[in-house]
Amino acid sequence: MHEIDFTIDRFMDQDCAAAGELERKVFGEDAWSSRDYLESIRLDYVLYLAVHIKASIEPIGHGSLDFMGSHGSGLIGICGIRNMCGDGNITNVCVDPTFRRRGIATAMLNRLMEESREMGVRDFTLEVRHSNIPAIRLYEKMGFKSEGIRPGFYSHPTEDAYIMWKRRQ
Repeated sequence: MHEIDFTIDRFMDQDCAAAGELERKVFGEDAWSSRDYLESIRLDYVLYLAVHIKASIEPIGHGSLDFMGSHGSGLIGICGIRNMCGDGNITNVCVDPTFRRRGIATAMLNRLMEESREMGVRDFTLEVRHSNIPAIRLYEKMGFKSEGIRPGFYSHPTEDAYIMWKRRQ
C-alpha cells in the first residue's frame, strides 16, 4: 500500500464547498451540505478538522492520480466535534473511499480528541450505522465501546445507530 503525504488542519470557510462534495460522494442523500458546514464551523463550541493531500499520489489499484477535487482543495477527510458540557459529540467522520485504510481516520480522530481536550472535553461519543463494520472496528480499536442503540437514527436506508463512548479512565 502506498503512503500518502497529508496534513490535518483546522477546517476553514474555504473547505465548505469541497466538504459538501465529499459528503455527497460518501453519504449520498444523508450528506451535509456546504451550508451546513459553514453554519457549524462558526459555532464557538465546535471544532472541525480537514485532511488535505499535499501532492500527487497513487491510489489503491489505480495508476497515478493528481487528486485535487473539483474545487482544487485536495480535501480527502473531515471530522468534527461538538463540546456539550464536557462530552464531545463526534460528527462527520468522513474519508474519501479512494484513501481509506491508510491511517487517515485514525490520525484525524486522534488529533480531534487531543485538541478538543483543550476545549474541556473529557469523554467522547458518536453514532455509527450498525452495518458499518469497518468504522465500528476502527472506533473499537481507538477505545470506544457500544453503550446503546438509536433506533431508526439513519435514513436512506433507515437503519439503527450504535451509540459508542470513549470515557476517561
